[in-house]
Amino acid sequence: MKTLSRSVFTIFVVVLFIFLGGTSQMSAQWKKVANLPAPYDQGYYLDVYFLPSNPLYGWVCGFDGYMLRTTDGGLTWQGVTITFFDPQDSRAPMLESVSFVTPLIGYTSGKHGIYKTSDGGVNWTDVTPQNIDRQRLWGCFFLNTNVGLVVGGGCPYFDPVQKVVRRDNQSFYRTTNGGNTWAEFRGGYDNSGMTDAMIYSENGLGYASSSGMIWNTLDGGKTWKEFSPTGTNDWQEEITNIGSSFLVPTAGTSCDGGGTGGSLRFSTDNGLSWKRYSTGESMYGTFLSNLMTGWGVGSNRAVYYTNDGGVSWVNRNCVLKQKTVSMIFTSSPILLVGLSVMVYIVRITLSH
Repeated sequence: MKTLSRSVFTIFVVVLFIFLGGTSQMSAQWKKVANLPAPYDQGYYLDVYFLPSNPLYGWVCGFDGYMLRTTDGGLTWQGVTITFFDPQDSRAPMLESVSFVTPLIGYTSGKHGIYKTSDGGVNWTDVTPQNIDRQRLWGCFFLNTNVGLVVGGGCPYFDPVQKVVRRDNQSFYRTTNGGNTWAEFRGGYDNSGMTDAMIYSENGLGYASSSGMIWNTLDGGKTWKEFSPTGTNDWQEEITNIGSSFLVPTAGTSCDGGGTGGSLRFSTDNGLSWKRYSTGESMYGTFLSNLMTGWGVGSNRAVYYTNDGGVSWVNRNCVLKQKTVSMIFTSSPILLVGLSVMVYIVRITLSH
């Protein structure tokens, strides 16, 4: 997922990694995949998801309602355009987030709505709650075919009628029937845009990310509370968690990502303290492979790696040539999404 506050480039990329070994040193061979169907080979893509139970199945979403899908681990891709329109906005949906629970059932969301598929991403239906401001929606997460979350809101906004800046609360939308109905919980943390959430069980632990804040739930997302401030309230687009470790990216110097620069914030003590590494670039994606090892990606080919819990970082951008990358990692394969019409498969041998 990516914030819209930065400038939009004209070329886009999808980069696919398949891990074959251990965890320290890399060697890689890049092979360009040039079979994205038109017009999807010119798309601007924002998020990616590979099914953990069967990583041959993957999906990529982005601007203009574009959704790509693969059933062979990224070797070939098919595309579809989600054509539902927000009554408040005549543009095609901007799809910020995608989450699947089976090879057939999945969801995608963004600043125009929430959509569901029951056939693997070929056809989609609009399951957005009625009478809400669709422009406030952002990320989604589904635990199973019935239980899921969509989050958004939290940054101040300009009221064009009254010509004043208004405060906004964070919104956590939860469904227990596959998107037929939704219940909303409202947060109250000032100046903090809600972007991402996850739950581990239907009635248990979960976490969410907003600008400068980690939230938690103990009831499967019915209610939420502020859990751990990560630093200043900079745009914090994603959350990754393993045990007592958290890794989040930040972009810009404001709630919605405005300004320059960015950082990676790593906690290894369940949010009691944070190590903050300034990359000088807006950062949009993170991944943890264990309690101490993680990756973060962002603008200007930033692909940072740490194996000591965020004490030190190395930029491992290999031969990437796109301007910006954002990534979601699953067990295998691993996909980076950024700004180019090129698709590369990188088979990486990792050795100790």
